Amino acid sequence: FTSDKFVKSHEKIKKCLIQMGIKETEIGIINGVTAPKSSDRHRIGKLFNEGKLKVVIGNDGIIGQGVNLQEDTSGIHHASLPWTPADITQRNGRGLRQGNQRAEVNICTHFSKGSFDAMRHEALMRKANWIGDLWRGKAESYVNMEADTKGGIDPGELQILLSPDPEAARL
Repeated sequence: FTSDKFVKSHEKIKKCLIQMGIKETEIGIINGVTAPKSSDRHRIGKLFNEGKLKVVIGNDGIIGQGVNLQEDTSGIHHASLPWTPADITQRNGRGLRQGNQRAEVNICTHFSKGSFDAMRHEALMRKANWIGDLWRGKAESYVNMEADTKGGIDPGELQILLSPDPEAARL
């Protein structure tokens, strides 16, 4: 799990996982409080790669670089979204890398009702596609991106996203 919202949310996520049946000793947390030193982060990464931890919870600032969790990662959960596609790539890179024994890694992005999460995710994906096309030399992507942004946000869609129950509002 990755979350930049609050370090306190890491403990809340841990409690939920324990209620779901994961043992407390199988959950590691990497943030500036629980793993302030590089050696602490590497120790938790080693325990995960050895199979002694089933879950590692962290935030970009601490877990985003230099922590290798790829040996047995089966899932990556984004509890919050960063602002750039490169940050998503960096997060996913904790498990999507050479040396992972798994054939597949499930990546899940969690959205909060009544938030801008879905809109932010869509914007990130559009930006990632546009940047990818630019690197591949597809000049028409710039025109498409420009056309997509001219109209701004659809007021109806914005109203739905800001409602307490977006699914009901959409119906």
